[in-house]
Amino acid sequence: MAIDRIIYYSVIVFAFAAGVWQRRYLDKAARLFTYLLAITLFVEISAFISTILFKNNMPIFHIFTVVELMLITNYFLLSNKIRYTIKKLLLIDLLIAAVAVTNIFISEPLTSLNTNMLIIEGFCISVMALLSFYNILKNEDITQILYHVHFWIWSLLLILWCGTFFYWGFYKVLSKAEWNNLQLIRQLHWCINVFVYLGVGFVLYFLPKRNKYAF
Repeated sequence: MAIDRIIYYSVIVFAFAAGVWQRRYLDKAARLFTYLLAITLFVEISAFISTILFKNNMPIFHIFTVVELMLITNYFLLSNKIRYTIKKLLLIDLLIAAVAVTNIFISEPLTSLNTNMLIIEGFCISVMALLSFYNILKNEDITQILYHVHFWIWSLLLILWCGTFFYWGFYKVLSKAEWNNLQLIRQLHWCINVFVYLGVGFVLYFLPKRNKYAF
C-alpha cells in the first residue's frame, strides 16, 4: 500500500477517533458528522479492495455520493437548528436518490466516474456552508465564532468542495486529453483532503471540551 494512501486513511481515522473520544461533549449534529467519518473510512477501504479484486470501484462511489449528500444535508439541518419532519427529510433524500439514478441511466453508468453527481454535491454543500455562515454570523448568542465547532466544520467542507470542484469538473476532460500536469492536480486534490480531515480531527478533539462556546 502506497504511503500517500496510508496517510490519507490515517487522517480519517484520526478525525473519527477524535469525534468518538469527545462524543459526550458533542451535540447531535457533530455526532452525526462523526458517523459520516466512519462511513467515509469504510467506503475508502472498500473502494481500495474493490479496485484490487474487480479492477473497478466506481459503483461504491456512486452509492457513497448519494449517502454523503443525504447525511450532510441532515447535518446542515441539525447544525443550524432548522425544524423539520421525518417526512420532509425523506422527500429530500428521495430527490437526491432520484437525481443520482437518473444520472446513472442517462449519462454515467455505475462503472464510470460520476462527475455529474459530484459537481451537484459540491454545489449543494457549498451553498449549505454559506447559509450556515450567515446563520452563525447573525446569531447573537454566538460571541466567540472561532470557538464554534460547526463554523470550522463548514469552513473545512467549503475548502474541500471548492478546492476539488475544478478537479471533478474537468477530470474526465483532462484525462482524455492526457494533460501533462494531471498527476500534479491529483496530488493537490490529495493534499486538500488530508488537510481537511486533519482539520476536522483537531476541531472535534480540541474545541468541544475546552470551550463553552463550542456550539
